[in-house]
Amino acid sequence: MHTKTSMKSLMDRFMKAPYGFVEDDVEWLVARLFKNGDIAMTVNGAAVTLLNKSEEEIIRYITKKEYVEKLLTERRQQAGIEEKKAVREVMKELFGVSSINDDDDSMMQSFQSYSSSLETELEKIEIMFNNHSFPGKKTVLTGKGLLRAIIQIQSPSEFFKKIYSDRDDFLDFAEDFEPVKAFFAGEQKKIFEDALKMMKIYDDSKTFIVDDKVEETVREIKAILKKDMPYSDIPKLPDLLSQFRDAYMAVLTQMEAPILKAIEDAKDRVFEVLNSKGYKDEVKDRYLKLFREIHDKATTCNNVATLQNVKIEADALKVRLLNEMAKKDDKVAEETEEYGENGNGQKPPAKKHKSISIKNVSLTSSWQIESAQDLDKYISELREQIM
Repeated sequence: MHTKTSMKSLMDRFMKAPYGFVEDDVEWLVARLFKNGDIAMTVNGAAVTLLNKSEEEIIRYITKKEYVEKLLTERRQQAGIEEKKAVREVMKELFGVSSINDDDDSMMQSFQSYSSSLETELEKIEIMFNNHSFPGKKTVLTGKGLLRAIIQIQSPSEFFKKIYSDRDDFLDFAEDFEPVKAFFAGEQKKIFEDALKMMKIYDDSKTFIVDDKVEETVREIKAILKKDMPYSDIPKLPDLLSQFRDAYMAVLTQMEAPILKAIEDAKDRVFEVLNSKGYKDEVKDRYLKLFREIHDKATTCNNVATLQNVKIEADALKVRLLNEMAKKDDKVAEETEEYGENGNGQKPPAKKHKSISIKNVSLTSSWQIESAQDLDKYISELREQIM
């Protein structure tokens, strides 16, 4: 009837007439049928196999009274020729294994063992997607799903049916995973990673770059990086990256000269003021070191956006040092009595100094002048802001 029968039902039937078997007979026959693969057993709904249970556990299920109603048996459906053929085909394509035991349980055990190893490999690859937009993520996730579903199966009949029904999915994954595996095991990963870094530098700087050669090369590189299966195009990347570096460095070199001049102008302004101070020797070396650091940053950076920021840093450093000197002057003035006196015999207040960048004075980032009145308006606003 293809229904599951409890151990108790077997005992009740075969220990009575006309059979008259004793308990040992029934238990031995159940064990023999199970070992031969003629029947399948479950306990509390979970499949019992030689793969997931020890011999001692199986013997306990068959012989102990506590399992007489929990242990269910049913006629086992052996895997068909086509189902076994599907398993062998998938194992050959996916794991590179062509010779395996023909026994149902052994085939299932072997397949699941290889699947566990491959799943671990896929999980290691998956971690790399967290920090980089590497290709193959969809393939890896698909493979993990297929393997995990197989590893969780405990019933051999369910296993063979699953492989047979999903055969094409497994073969597609095996084909798609081959270049992904080669990518992470060889030089392609390093080349792709370099391309991603270069494009990150470009994206950070693209607002400042107006260069047809750079932009054309970037388009070609990004077209490869965005492909789902870029593996055949990755050999093109080294030459493209070399072209990009040359064009980008030409832009960087062109932009460097005015930045270095801005740093030098800022330094000259600071030392113009410092040279008239009595405490010049105390701070001179520190001031030179600060400007040298900014100069080195400008000459060693490989990022246009960073280079532009260096110009802002130089201006900020100039203002900071000028204000530092102003504070020092104020302190010196407070500590001395050499102010002179006004007509009332009172000491005039010391003049306070504050340096600000002209960039912080203008109310708007740009002026739109269409008439003399417009110009008068902006100059009036600027005067008020300065005051």
